[in-house]
Amino acid sequence: MRVRFISVIFSILFLTGVSKAQTGLCPPNLDFEQGDFTNWVCRTGVADLVGGLNTITWTGTGPNPTLHRIITAPGGRDNFGNFPELCPNGSGFTAKIGNETASVTGGIGKEASGISYTYTIPASTTTFSVLFHYAIVLENPNHIPEEQPRFRARIRDLSTGNTIPCVTFDFTASAGLPGFLQSDVNPNVIYKSWTPVTLNLSGLAGRTIEIEFIVSECTRNGHFAYAYVDVNSNCNGAISGTYICPGNPGITLTAPFGFQNYTWYSDNTFTTVLSNTQSLVLNPAPAVGTLFPVIVDPYPGFGCRDTLYADVQVATAPVSNAGPDQQVCIGQPVQIGTTSTPGYNYSWSPAGQVSNPTSSNPFAWVSNATPVEFEVITTDILTGCQSRDTTIMTGQSVDTAMVVTGKTTYCAGDANPGILTIGTIQPVTIQWYDGVSPIAGANGITFQPITSGNYWAQLQGAICTDSTRIVPFTINPLPVANAGPDASVCSNQQIQLGTAPDPANTYTWSPAAQVSNPAIANPMAWSVGTTPQQFIVQVVNAATGCRASDTTLITGLVVDDAILLTGKKDFCDGDPAGGVLSVNSSLVAVQWYNGNAAIPGATGASYQPLVTGNYWAQVSDLGCTDSTLTIPFNIYAIPVAGFTASSDTGCVTNNSFTFTNNSTVSDGSAMSYLWQFSDGTTQSVTDAVKTFAATGTYTVRLITTTGTGCADTSAFSTVRIMPNGKANFSWDSICVDRPMQYLNLSNENGSPQVNYSWSLQDGNPDVLVKDPPSVTYGTAGTIDVVLRLTALGCEAYPDSIVKKVQVNKPEPGIRYRDITVPQGAKKFINVRDTVGNTYLWQPRLQLNNYYTRFAEFTAVNDVLYTITITDPHTCITVDTLQMLVLKKPGYYLPTAFTPNGDGLNDIVRPYLVGMKSLKSFSIFNRWGNLIFYSTREGEGWDGKSKGIAQDGGVYVWMLEFYTNDNKLVTEKGTITLIR
Repeated sequence: MRVRFISVIFSILFLTGVSKAQTGLCPPNLDFEQGDFTNWVCRTGVADLVGGLNTITWTGTGPNPTLHRIITAPGGRDNFGNFPELCPNGSGFTAKIGNETASVTGGIGKEASGISYTYTIPASTTTFSVLFHYAIVLENPNHIPEEQPRFRARIRDLSTGNTIPCVTFDFTASAGLPGFLQSDVNPNVIYKSWTPVTLNLSGLAGRTIEIEFIVSECTRNGHFAYAYVDVNSNCNGAISGTYICPGNPGITLTAPFGFQNYTWYSDNTFTTVLSNTQSLVLNPAPAVGTLFPVIVDPYPGFGCRDTLYADVQVATAPVSNAGPDQQVCIGQPVQIGTTSTPGYNYSWSPAGQVSNPTSSNPFAWVSNATPVEFEVITTDILTGCQSRDTTIMTGQSVDTAMVVTGKTTYCAGDANPGILTIGTIQPVTIQWYDGVSPIAGANGITFQPITSGNYWAQLQGAICTDSTRIVPFTINPLPVANAGPDASVCSNQQIQLGTAPDPANTYTWSPAAQVSNPAIANPMAWSVGTTPQQFIVQVVNAATGCRASDTTLITGLVVDDAILLTGKKDFCDGDPAGGVLSVNSSLVAVQWYNGNAAIPGATGASYQPLVTGNYWAQVSDLGCTDSTLTIPFNIYAIPVAGFTASSDTGCVTNNSFTFTNNSTVSDGSAMSYLWQFSDGTTQSVTDAVKTFAATGTYTVRLITTTGTGCADTSAFSTVRIMPNGKANFSWDSICVDRPMQYLNLSNENGSPQVNYSWSLQDGNPDVLVKDPPSVTYGTAGTIDVVLRLTALGCEAYPDSIVKKVQVNKPEPGIRYRDITVPQGAKKFINVRDTVGNTYLWQPRLQLNNYYTRFAEFTAVNDVLYTITITDPHTCITVDTLQMLVLKKPGYYLPTAFTPNGDGLNDIVRPYLVGMKSLKSFSIFNRWGNLIFYSTREGEGWDGKSKGIAQDGGVYVWMLEFYTNDNKLVTEKGTITLIR
């Protein structure tokens, strides 16, 4: 992402008076000349695009060191526009708003910063003008205008809340701003150098105004904005040079710079034009009180046209004080001048040799002995009048030459050590130093260091104090050579020579053949025979080359060190044939050892070892001590067998015992193990894992044996195997919402105690009895019923069984088609056989059987039958059948029938009630073809024609019959065949 930012610079000046400038209108620190933001309100915030508008949310107040800074003189140049950071109005301070970083360059991003000043215009003011000087630098981020970095400036009348037109600005990077130039540093940057804006605020006397400046980064978080603000210190008018200073024959009136046009007039009539330049030269000076108006025209879009007035007055010159002439040390800063006077500006020359050329009392310095004249020009800010004063500073120095004779790096005791000598012949006081520490008593012309350090001298003359150069000395000490004291040693025994090594040194011993290592500081040495031997060590410091040497004398002695073994040296603990060691009984002293440890009280000529070890004797005679040979003894310990069982009981159906071996042996030797079980099996492992196949009590024995054949058979224990049960159960038929019973069929195998747990999946907690009570399920489906059996001793191995139990639901009941039967007739009726096998007809009327699927109905009265059908799962389905009895004379034919072979409405036939006889019954299809004909009463159509089943649909019937008075009656109608 490209970095983009705004740079804005302002200068503000308050002007008052038409005929005469009024004084005392500068509010405190309006010009930042206190060097801080006193009386200004600083704010920080965030710029965002809200509802399509560039909006700032203020989040903090008070100066932020990264967003509000005071820049002091001389200042610098703007990085992009190359204009001065300080406004060319003589001010010594500038306020910088914002910074040049955002989120893409380590900053926060979307930052906004502003400053504002609130001021009440005095009520006595008749004319009031405001003058801005500003410069703007913008980099176009190619966003929409409301998202871009921008600058806002405005003056508000807080009494009304209105903003003052000409000085209200809102500049964005792509607004096509007039008067802008392209930056030479970045082609995407445009800038506007110092530009004035003036506004006549006449008529606002007594009102409070607020001056506000805001810069904000782009709302997309990656482009920057910053500003500079400066204010003229002179608030009594915009025209400089209006005072006639002492000694000046004329005056030069100067309007504020940066306007496009200037027009000077001779008086308030605006008839005579005197000049069209920024400055008006008047020589000789005009009379006191003369007014010279000037009309200033800003560049288009950058302020208001205004008229400023120059009121000529007489002034006194300010007092300048550069201070007295001085002699100073070359390069040493010395304060000159005097305390500053409010309302004065100061300018020192040469500016390059003072700490601050605009301060009243800067620090100055000289670089050589040539006298330098420093001049201060003091300017009265109000009048522009000046005065001058000078001071002369003459530089002096001390001769700090120093000569080094001899070497600066050498070993202690060197015949040519280094010496330092001061070369000056001036009367000076000398103090020698090592680093930062003065050397006591070292005050002469020469000095010889005796230790390493950084040496120099401080020379104090009549005026100046200076230091010589620093000369580092490295005086290396001699290494320490120590061959050790003279000593006697038994022949063929070793003695350590020398002392602890120094890593900085190298060592060389001779004779090299009689030391363990001739290149170390403390080798082992030995003698050959009884002739004394001299050993020499040469020590050299590897870094400095410094060396030293030392000698020692070693004399050899001989001691009888023979040793005798009787008996065995390898045996078990307690073996009576254990070995005994002995030495020459004439020796002066004997001490027996096991390895490196002396055996307390073992000082006799013989010793019998009791534990495994490496045994030898230290023998003393003839004033020296020697050692016998070492004889290793192996005295094996008897192991202690032991083990723990994971449990003392197990279950026959699932048992596994872990026998953890905790056998020990005092000498830590390897052991082997044999496990013996009373069921006749054995194991040869460290920790045994055993499973027993039958119930009963079993013994377990562990035999532990070491590699030397020592064994222990005392470890013994018993375990008991308990019987377990086998879970099983059955159940009767189940239907939703009907109680059912589970039957426990488990085999307890003679266990003394068995506990049960039923998980019946009926929404209730598990049932903890052997035979659970009846249970009712409310939902059909398959459920997993679990029975768990836990036998005493087999609690860790319960037996369980899961069975899938089908909970059935009844078929929904149906209503059969109504059946109409003539009174007195009989008819076989039936119900379906697909939902159950047990039947109950109710009410028990007009049927020959109430418990079968088929029954014969005798037509007496209408009956609505409910048929309860029970399936093998006890599920009950209730069907209904309406029997209708035709009691009045006439005929009856149904309107539809279903010849599907289910025994219900399979045949359509006419019923005659109170009639003499049937003549014919005919059926026609939709084309009028006769497909059935009968003259026999009780015979009907089965839905077929010539043995072929007819399609479902509407058919026409014709019925002919005789009444009791032999009258022939013909009836027609339709019937629907339903397939």
